[in-house]
Amino acid sequence: MLLATAGMLCACAGTPGLREGEAMVARGELEAGLAVFERLLTQAPRNPEVRSAWLRTREHLLSSRLAEADRLLANTQAKRAELACQSVLAIAPSHERAREGLRTCDTLVRHAGWLADAHAAMASGDTMRARQQLQALVSENPVHPEALALLETIAAREAADAMPARLSAAMRKPITLEFRDGTLRQIFDVIARVSGLNFVFDREVRSDQKATIYLKDTSIEAAVHYLLLTNQLEQRVLDAGTVLFIRPPLPSRRNTSRR
Repeated sequence: MLLATAGMLCACAGTPGLREGEAMVARGELEAGLAVFERLLTQAPRNPEVRSAWLRTREHLLSSRLAEADRLLANTQAKRAELACQSVLAIAPSHERAREGLRTCDTLVRHAGWLADAHAAMASGDTMRARQQLQALVSENPVHPEALALLETIAAREAADAMPARLSAAMRKPITLEFRDGTLRQIFDVIARVSGLNFVFDREVRSDQKATIYLKDTSIEAAVHYLLLTNQLEQRVLDAGTVLFIRPPLPSRRNTSRR
């Protein structure tokens, strides 16, 4: 090791500028040091010490830039990662990892554009366009978390929008009810068969509660409204407009809880 160190010192002393370049590299000024070694190589292209210093510094700089590009890509900072990859290609134009990094940058930029378009479309109420942009993104990245979350949001919105229409159609159906002291469950069983809806009773509602109702050729909506009104109940749509949840009114619950 002593002999090797002595040899390096002699080489540095014997080649003007080599020590300057090595000092720059030691300080982390890789680009400046590489420029010094490139200048020395043009003056002495066969000098082994200069070529060795140039190769070491070049590989060090390339590795540093590629590591920076990988870190930026991991954080989806495509623009800055693109600059890092381009700086690698400026030194080594055929470097495959840098070229692959640029392709990844292009993909991230494209995905960011689709995502921005989807957000804008959703803000304007154009869920069809938003879905198209998101599906294009997911086709290239099936596990993109934000795109998948937005697609779920769109599906929920569309289901909610479709719910009133389905309820409205079912509630407009005609029905005739003739019950004297029938239970709520019996009456709603008949309504369920005619409407195709399901009715679920809250645990605080007695399904065996008696009710009397005589309605002929009325709408299901009117019949349900009458039953809820005369029995001091309320309704809530649970999902897809196919289930009605019958429960006591909230004020009575609050009054009960205070007692």
